[in-house]
Amino acid sequence: MEVLVTLPENLQSYKKLEVYAVNGKERFLWYKMKTPDLMRKQGKPQLFVDGESIVREQKKVILAGWAVGTTPVSLQVYDENKKPVKITLKRNTRMDVAEMFRECEVNKDCGFHIQAENVSGKKAYLVAKDENGKKAVYQIGISKGERFKAKASLYSKKAMENYRSNGIHTVIRKSLIKLEALSKGDGLYQTWLKENRVTKKELNQQRKTVFQENIKFSLVVPLYKTDKYLLKALVDSVLAQTYSNWELCLSDGSGADSPIRSILEEYQKKDPRIKVVFNDKQLQISDNTNAAIGIATGNYIAFADHDDTLAEEAFYQMAKEISQHPEADLIYSDEDIIDIRGNRLFPHFKPDFNPDYLCCVNYICHLVVVKRTLLDRTGLLRPEYDGSQDFDFLLRCTEHTDSEKIRHIPKILYHWRSHEGSTAGNPDDKPYAVIAGEKALAGHYERMGIKAEVEYTGCPVVFRTRFVIEGDPKVSILIPNKDHTEDLNKCVTSILEKSTWKNIQIIVIENNSEREETFHYYEKLEKRYPQVKVVTWDGPFNYSAINNFGAKYADGDYFLLLNNDTEVITPEWLENMMGYCQREDVGIVGAKLLYPDNTVQHAGVVVGIAGFAGHILTGYDRYATGYLWRLATTQDESAVTGACLMVKRSVFEELHGLDESFAVGLNDIDFCLRARALGKLVVFTPEACLYHYESKSRGLENTPEKKARLQKEVDHFRERYGDFLKKGDPYYNPNLSIVRGDCAFRMAYEKKDEIV
Repeated sequence: MEVLVTLPENLQSYKKLEVYAVNGKERFLWYKMKTPDLMRKQGKPQLFVDGESIVREQKKVILAGWAVGTTPVSLQVYDENKKPVKITLKRNTRMDVAEMFRECEVNKDCGFHIQAENVSGKKAYLVAKDENGKKAVYQIGISKGERFKAKASLYSKKAMENYRSNGIHTVIRKSLIKLEALSKGDGLYQTWLKENRVTKKELNQQRKTVFQENIKFSLVVPLYKTDKYLLKALVDSVLAQTYSNWELCLSDGSGADSPIRSILEEYQKKDPRIKVVFNDKQLQISDNTNAAIGIATGNYIAFADHDDTLAEEAFYQMAKEISQHPEADLIYSDEDIIDIRGNRLFPHFKPDFNPDYLCCVNYICHLVVVKRTLLDRTGLLRPEYDGSQDFDFLLRCTEHTDSEKIRHIPKILYHWRSHEGSTAGNPDDKPYAVIAGEKALAGHYERMGIKAEVEYTGCPVVFRTRFVIEGDPKVSILIPNKDHTEDLNKCVTSILEKSTWKNIQIIVIENNSEREETFHYYEKLEKRYPQVKVVTWDGPFNYSAINNFGAKYADGDYFLLLNNDTEVITPEWLENMMGYCQREDVGIVGAKLLYPDNTVQHAGVVVGIAGFAGHILTGYDRYATGYLWRLATTQDESAVTGACLMVKRSVFEELHGLDESFAVGLNDIDFCLRARALGKLVVFTPEACLYHYESKSRGLENTPEKKARLQKEVDHFRERYGDFLKKGDPYYNPNLSIVRGDCAFRMAYEKKDEIV
């Protein structure tokens, strides 16, 4: 929603400014400010902090937000004595803010991430100052309560005892997400939780609901000398379920001298739905879990770790999903991280089933429910994969069912505990988990008949795949160009001199160049490189028509649409893109694009951002992993940018090329969505990386004519994909913002805007 407010010249006769959003008879107060405050703000920098984290014991403050002004804005943190402290400042792109202030033409890199060191005292200040000396100040509340610290005696178990119950693969992920939670702060998440709380009325209604289908859940949990406090929390969370047709199957792998045997016997007496198998010898994670499965009688098997808890509505939501989709074989939910006291720290909002993402990292994790018939086809957990046994199991599950039968519930139904006593504190001591993960992924490809090499990325629990290229296919690279010979030369030279794949054809599509030296350059280019051919498009600028015209001269097995303002960084970029594109289930592959300052420009497109489509995680550092590894992993997307897009020749021809009704914008998004309609995947891979000197060749959309043209194409796109936009991008999570592209939480104010 767009709101433009023109203020009167004389504000003194007014008491306050109020802006309302109106939906029929409903009226929402959207914004208000007293006149004195408004007058003070006029001409001053605008400063907003949307993330604050205090690490008191380290005297560290982490802030994230944005700041804009009529002139460039500097940022500095001061202590309570108003003395500057050392900060590390990273700027990032905030297109949502730039759009909000577009009439003022503010710098799009107005976002910031600040880490301030050695901050002491009861308060501190973040100051934004413009070149005219005008300031905006944000007070940082240093004295807010410290996080709970558990007693050391409660968590003094040896690492060897802990990994038996957790598994190493799981443990490393816990450690990473815990760090991410610390860096982002939990203030916004607490607000999100308040806005999305399940009410008592809803929970009571769930208890009364009766499903026609017979759905019985068996929650299987491997125990190993589990702390009594944590065990009680787990059992209590199961007893509190609003759906009652369940059984809790516990396997005690602690051995003959189990310290929790008497407690477990009491639980069995407390509720007949609690079942325990006692083992005379100590068991590791897979055997222990399999023992729990052995006593399960439900037609759906759920999995949990012994120190975690379930949301009260977990089984109800699973039953509801199964009732609506009885064909479902595997269902998973979102999850969050909790500390030792159960305080909720940070959520993991996941996409719908994303097979290529899963082959990089076990993003599915918890809560997972598997239909008994799928478990019977897949088999039990395998001890030779301990440490990554859950990863191996999920990969095998996907081999024995169709992707349409894998369902995702975008609700937090599982609370994943991170505490000092868990092996999350020592992830580097478990190298065998990496070996087991590589082995699990390699085995998956072998069973699927796919020739591939698997390797660990060095980023904990993240793997990469290099597919073996079949034959010696040719890649035809289509590069539209109007003048800008310096950019084109850099682009072509980087392709031919850096690329390790040599079977290349480059088609430069000349369109309406005005400089005589451009045509002299073309002659030299073709003489210098026999792989290069220049063809001439005589019509008006139409990106789709230009590429369709160039494709007529292409004789490659794959077409690569490429902007002339790009430069190759990774020599094996074409092999990495072709490796995915050659698969029968893949139609299009996109690359990771960087701004010249080594920050991210493109890492996939979310359809629905800003009302039509937008890039996510722009402005992050080149080597950042991003929200839940999305910058470091290959994954399926709804769309990728046409600035660097590989497509099978057969798919291009079946789609009849790009749709020429999208002359300038959204043609690439439309192209990807039409490929998806054919049943083909669209893949983004960070293993192919290029610089992108964005929009140099045609300029920005900053004139009334260009804005009108863009709006026309946006309206056309919205009309064509209205149903898709209403449903939401399946590779994005509805709990994440579609106003911002940084995977921020979707707050209530954003949802209100959608109503209007």
